[in-house]
Amino acid sequence: VLIPITNDTISEIDEVFKLILTNPSLNIVIGDSIGMVTIVDDEAIPSVSIQDVTVNEDIGTSLLTVCLSGVTSQPTTMMLNTTNGSAFAGADYTAETGRLVTIPAGVLCVTIHLNITDDLLTENTETFQVGLSALSSNAAFADSEAFVTIIDNDTPCQAKAPVLSLSLIHISEPTSQY
Repeated sequence: VLIPITNDTISEIDEVFKLILTNPSLNIVIGDSIGMVTIVDDEAIPSVSIQDVTVNEDIGTSLLTVCLSGVTSQPTTMMLNTTNGSAFAGADYTAETGRLVTIPAGVLCVTIHLNITDDLLTENTETFQVGLSALSSNAAFADSEAFVTIIDNDTPCQAKAPVLSLSLIHISEPTSQY
């Protein structure tokens, strides 16, 4: 029995179906009427990458993109955590710990929103790290770390400090007369 199989480009788990033989000729007896067919997927599992991003401090939200190198038939899940660099959680951005990120089946990329704090301090350009871990088994990491660079939007104060001046006054003591 020839059964045509469609070769696709989607990374998926091996698929199984049953082949059932029925209605034999009068002079034939079917010993085992059920056969199992397994289609072994021939696509490599896709890889996951996260991209670095540079934002202005007053942007409010940093958008990071996490992408698969190819489509998969199952959701791809992973955990996201942030780590301080020269930027500090609570002061420059909102920390993330154990955040679930899911790329749905059939989708190549998702966008992650991370909150950036717009403070009033004049400071250097700062960075923090975003790390991905605990990846589902239907993908592999190609790049699991990204850096978010925050460019300061505050300018140094242009006001001049007040100048104090002191004047010395010479006072003479009165002369006494004896």
